[in-house]
Amino acid sequence: MPGHVKTYDGSGDPEDHLKLFQAAEKQKGGQCQHGVTWKISQQTKHIKDPVEIHHIKQRDGESIEDFMERYKAEILDVEGALECMKISRFMYGITHPELIKRLYEKNPRLMDEMYRVTTSFLQGEVAAFSHSRKKAPALWKQPEGGNKPNFKKGFKN
Repeated sequence: MPGHVKTYDGSGDPEDHLKLFQAAEKQKGGQCQHGVTWKISQQTKHIKDPVEIHHIKQRDGESIEDFMERYKAEILDVEGALECMKISRFMYGITHPELIKRLYEKNPRLMDEMYRVTTSFLQGEVAAFSHSRKKAPALWKQPEGGNKPNFKKGFKN
């Protein structure tokens, strides 16, 4: 691999990476091997049909955050889907009724806006959960003054 050409990491256009590699090889006076072309073509992402995003749904036991990350990754390969289609499919794919309600209330027009609303919702859920745990009464409390209960006295009405 020529020194200034980094290993292809899967991001960016593989064709651009291959052209950069071939140009560096030519400068060195070498011949670009067909094996490199084959390797990069194997790593090329397959462009999905926009209809395929209808199959992206939150799995049983999958957190909203994990679903959102998977959704982001899967729609990268989709070409030709309108923004509104991607948003509606995300909203259809999630299973949390409160988040769905929040998204309908906010009516996001862009994917980034939808992701911000979702992230904000998740942060609110975490805050509400930790707040409710702080206010939850202890299951058992030591009597005030450090006195131990005396069970020999019996119970009084």
